[in-house]
Amino acid sequence: MSILSQSTAAGTGPESPARTYENASPPSTQRTWPTAGVRGLRRYPTAGRFRAEWSQACRSGHCTGSSVVSAERQGLRRNVPEWEVCQDLGVSCSSSGTEAASSSFFIDHLLDCKPIRDKIYEKATEYLRNKYGVSTLSVGPFSAATFKAIQADWSPQGRRYEHWDWKELHQGVVNKPCRFEAVISNGEFPLGVVIGKPDKTGTYLGIPFLEAFPAEHPLTGETAANLVAIASTYAGELGLKEVRLLNPIDELLTFYQDLEFKIVRTIDNELYLVQETGA
Repeated sequence: MSILSQSTAAGTGPESPARTYENASPPSTQRTWPTAGVRGLRRYPTAGRFRAEWSQACRSGHCTGSSVVSAERQGLRRNVPEWEVCQDLGVSCSSSGTEAASSSFFIDHLLDCKPIRDKIYEKATEYLRNKYGVSTLSVGPFSAATFKAIQADWSPQGRRYEHWDWKELHQGVVNKPCRFEAVISNGEFPLGVVIGKPDKTGTYLGIPFLEAFPAEHPLTGETAANLVAIASTYAGELGLKEVRLLNPIDELLTFYQDLEFKIVRTIDNELYLVQETGA
């Protein structure tokens, strides 16, 4: 069964149409990997908790504070004055008591996302090896070897979108500090790849492209499910409430519903799929 989510326009960002493809049979009933073992492993609060706590602190007068917020304790990329945290969160002393609107400005400018990705890679690798009994499975970021293997060894005849250049697609997100990228490999051979990034409102993680190796392999039929579960865990750690696949084609809605996605149509009749992260 082919798993495909596409739209009519090309693009590489979360605001662009999503296209996901996998040559595989439907996943088994055990589709997702446990996320509870990842959350809470960090020494500092999750991004969502940090934003909520500091939004309140800024409204309580810290918006003019000169004290430094510790990067090491709070999971930021650098030490930051309190007033700058409030500025990046979009909260002023005169803000109302309601929670400030979320903004990806905080995520991209302050949050240190690399340790989050690395920890999730580690836990996902452990889970997949145990689940499938294959000690050579791993999860990590894109590399030169990934791009080379896809170009050289993924048969164009088996790929619905053989023109996809993953190196080029990856360039669309690589400069985003809190981008999402994951490659499931067997040894050095990629079995599944996915990219995404937080949207501009800091609400969801957009997944524009996902693809699996178009032949039999240890994860056949479950590649998309595992990649989506990893994405959901990462989004939750950033405090993003949703993972979205944008503009999927109608014939695959049932498949994605089996992966716990809900169908949403906008007032303009545009369709996307959403999965809540629990953040």
